[in-house]
Formats: sequence, C-alpha cells, structure tokens
Amino acid sequence: MPRSSLSRKISLSADKKKTYCLYEAPNADAIRAAARRANLPADVIIEVSDLRPEMFS
Repeated sequence: MPRSSLSRKISLSADKKKTYCLYEAPNADAIRAAARRANLPADVIIEVSDLRPEMFS
C-alpha cells in the first residue's frame, strides 16, 4: 500500500506537552491514516495552502 502522506517536520512545544507535525499530504484523511499507522493522535488538522520560508523567520 503506497503511503499518501509524508511527515516533514516534528516540533515539541516549550512545555513539552504538545507535539506539532508538519505533513505534506493530499488531504486531512491521508494525515489521519498516517497517524493511525504510527499509533499517534491527530487531534487537530489545519490545512495550509501556501508556505514560504519568510513565514517562519
């Protein structure tokens, strides 16, 4: 079965209580499926259509 999403970056919050993952995927269902395969929660998924390096500086 081909994988339909790819984790690009994983970050931990300063209080170490939350993990944030940046995925490249065709849709939210693909992210949920990847999370299930990895036995990880995917509580909130926010779609972003445009990412540029300057957004993170």
